[in-house]
Amino acid sequence: RLKLLRDGQPLDVAVQLGSPTILIPPFFTGTKPPYLIVAGLVFVACSEPYLRAEFGEDYEFDAPVRLLDQLFNAQAQAPGQQVVVLSQVLAADINTGYDDLSNLQVLTFNGEKVSNLAGLAAGVAACTDRFFRFGLDSGETVVLDAAKARAATPAILATHCIPSAASADLMQ
Repeated sequence: RLKLLRDGQPLDVAVQLGSPTILIPPFFTGTKPPYLIVAGLVFVACSEPYLRAEFGEDYEFDAPVRLLDQLFNAQAQAPGQQVVVLSQVLAADINTGYDDLSNLQVLTFNGEKVSNLAGLAAGVAACTDRFFRFGLDSGETVVLDAAKARAATPAILATHCIPSAASADLMQ
């Protein structure tokens, strides 16, 4: 309870205290980092270990400003919210033209807001549209033919010796 003085009048106010919900976690407790691969597009949930692995010990200075802004200034607006990042693009014919994209936040999938990696995985699995459209924070949109992307994924995984298109938590 807080006692306030407003316009000369004392007020007694009940306040619920709590810590802010961190949008980019400092670590993943007891689990391996989650990932999703769609036709060679590698999506991850952004975390401090990810930023450290990508940009080194000085990631606070070397990571993209858009991700650092999320790290230092943003709070989760809903339970389970994550910053989903297109980490890299694995070499494959279907990805021609997109191979230079990396470390970009995924904002939308087929026009719907992406709030976490599990939601993106579910959206891709349930997609009946002809195309997969991933809207990125750079203003770019990655567009892949959905049927061709689904068909190409197993061969891309085999080429890059990746045993699964998604982390175990996303496959449940």
